[in-house]
Amino acid sequence: MKTLKSIIHEKLIINKHIKPTQLDVDDLTGKKPEKLYSDRWDFDDDGDMDAQWEVCQNELNEINNHKGNCGFICTKFKSLGQSKKIEEDIVLVEDDLDNIVSQIIDGKDYGYEVRLVGGHLELECINSGSSGTYYIYKLSPLAMGHMQDWWDGDEDQKSLAFLYAEESIVPIEL
Repeated sequence: MKTLKSIIHEKLIINKHIKPTQLDVDDLTGKKPEKLYSDRWDFDDDGDMDAQWEVCQNELNEINNHKGNCGFICTKFKSLGQSKKIEEDIVLVEDDLDNIVSQIIDGKDYGYEVRLVGGHLELECINSGSSGTYYIYKLSPLAMGHMQDWWDGDEDQKSLAFLYAEESIVPIEL
């Protein structure tokens, strides 16, 4: 007959070989990247960038107005998991996608490209000699509440560990 100690020992041996699944926030959908807008010559087939931008804005508004949205986080570096100091990578936290986009795409850069990649948005700002890409992730209602508390400096929300919980980052889809 097995003792309680031996049963616990067996369970610990079995469980130590199981690796926890890690959420890849940069590929939540498995779909190929979709270019929503670019003012680069290789994307501008018909020459009407204003019409392309209007189509892109309509798609962004569709994402923004979806009732499941509660908030967005914008970072300077791809993948929340690659950063040693995620707190330093966060640029904006907003409940309105339009606020984020209008702060990034402000007309001061040489050009812009907007892509939907694996469930998040990538906004590339092209300027003379360099470019910068911003990554926008959609937050669940619970994660947005925690994020807003952290962003506002609430003493009860000292850590961003909640971002790594399953279903904190929700895929952006059209």
